[in-house]
Amino acid sequence: MTQNQNKATENADDRWSPTRRAIVSGLLIFHLTAVFLPPFAFQTSSVPGTGSPLAQPLMGWISPYANATYLNHGYAFFAPDPGSSFLLRASMEFDDGRETIHRTMPDLQVDWPRLRYHRHFMLSEHLNASFIPAVPPPEVANNPAELAVWQRRRAMYEARRDAIVNHLQKKHGAARVRLRRVEHRLLDPFEFSQSNRSINDPDTFIELSDTPRREDGP
Repeated sequence: MTQNQNKATENADDRWSPTRRAIVSGLLIFHLTAVFLPPFAFQTSSVPGTGSPLAQPLMGWISPYANATYLNHGYAFFAPDPGSSFLLRASMEFDDGRETIHRTMPDLQVDWPRLRYHRHFMLSEHLNASFIPAVPPPEVANNPAELAVWQRRRAMYEARRDAIVNHLQKKHGAARVRLRRVEHRLLDPFEFSQSNRSINDPDTFIELSDTPRREDGP
């Protein structure tokens, strides 16, 4: 057998069968879908908890793989359009004369090493992401099915919030803990470049209310 014939035989042996090609192609398509779908679902989602009728069912199906392979990242924090960050402010009050302890979570001066800071940041962001106002809007309140979903999601938010409150109360031996959500907004380009302002100026921290916003007035 000539050298060319040997090479042709080897090349033929290296070719994948149609079945093997179909399996590998299917796996690649599945993986690329898991790469694309989480940011797509995030960009098409809205508050509270609604989103693209295409993305949401697919995310429910592909989430186990995306989470296991660390493809479901916190896309809200990254370019090209990062938004505000959300913190927690806690006040621990005592009945024995001790001064009230004020704590911000996360806090670079307290939460170290960096992994500890990141963990507290994820807790504050997660609590804010699960926030549901205590009072539903009229269009929800007048719909029994939507009201039941609203109340269930509000109960889940309260359970997460109360877990943090109970932890702080136990840790500090406080009689009461007041917990507030705080939005830390970004400076716009003009504020940053023209006014010599700091990204940590006091007015960039906005304490959030537990009641829904009204577009048509207070």
